[in-house]
Amino acid sequence: LFQLGMKQSQRESCLFYFQKENKLHGFLIIHVDDVLSAGSEEFLPVMEKLRSKYTFGKVEQGTFVYTGLNIHQTQDKELFVNQNDFVDKLTMNEFSSNEPDHFLGKDENRMVRKSQGQLSWLATQTRPDLSFDAFNLSTKLNRATLRDGKLANKVVKKAKQEKVQLKFSSLGNINDLHLELFADASLGNVEAGVHTKSGMGYFICLANENLEMSPLHWKSCVIDKVAEDIKTAETLALEKALDDAIHISNLITEIYTGEPTMNTLPIVANEDSNSLLESIYSTKKVKRKTMRVVVVSSIQQHLQNKILTKIHHVKSKDNIADVFTKAGVNTDRVLNALQTGSLFHETE
Repeated sequence: LFQLGMKQSQRESCLFYFQKENKLHGFLIIHVDDVLSAGSEEFLPVMEKLRSKYTFGKVEQGTFVYTGLNIHQTQDKELFVNQNDFVDKLTMNEFSSNEPDHFLGKDENRMVRKSQGQLSWLATQTRPDLSFDAFNLSTKLNRATLRDGKLANKVVKKAKQEKVQLKFSSLGNINDLHLELFADASLGNVEAGVHTKSGMGYFICLANENLEMSPLHWKSCVIDKVAEDIKTAETLALEKALDDAIHISNLITEIYTGEPTMNTLPIVANEDSNSLLESIYSTKKVKRKTMRVVVVSSIQQHLQNKILTKIHHVKSKDNIADVFTKAGVNTDRVLNALQTGSLFHETE
């Protein structure tokens, strides 16, 4: 690959990109012995030389399966990605007990663990609407009850009932794009009664000024640090989401410019906590340095350095990250954004 003029990303070792006259013409990613590539006509000779040197069992384009993802590219260069074939193969488990709090035996627990692994893979790849349920289930595997087993079946049923397809559109010139991130948190709703922790989640996408977007990354997870109140939890969630957004901004900047340490892609954050926004934009001096104050100061520094361009206040119903932090949340908002490729949230 180096001999063909490609550069290896210093941020993601499996990613290689090809530039000519300081312009990005193509890239490829490698997973074990599978290669996924995309590029302009200038990039075609590079791939032809690669295929002449190594034997590829199958070469597909337009419509194909890559690491379990069904990928389809239209004539208009729009990409659609789903895991419908994988979802069709999911099965629900049968249990011997009828008592909700009955601890599952070794074999039944193994079945729930398998379902959780499948749901986690699905949630991280194409089904963010299942993220919290899959994550929450992962915290119960060592002491799973019949209630948890039925929850796994319920999530599998949900996955089968609503097929989801991600849309990736042509958003325009990279110089006119930015990253949008949504962050949220819930206080003390993970592993309740054991060692209660707080959950958090975030959603990051590439967008243009019309808020047409392509999803890039999302996550539902536990907050490692102890959050004494919801404001602290929200602050820590925004910090983590911003860290990942900065990494993504640096990575995109690298493949377009060849500079791995630059950050030229603007980041816009969306937050539904008024009190957090007031703290971030406050000019008051604080004498007692709590963990939350230190994190807020870090976020303020990103604003001052223009790494973070702005923080919008959004209504709770428009905060896409809400689905990553609690069960029973309406998922229409996030699914509509994913399948239409448009955000259209209201900001204040």
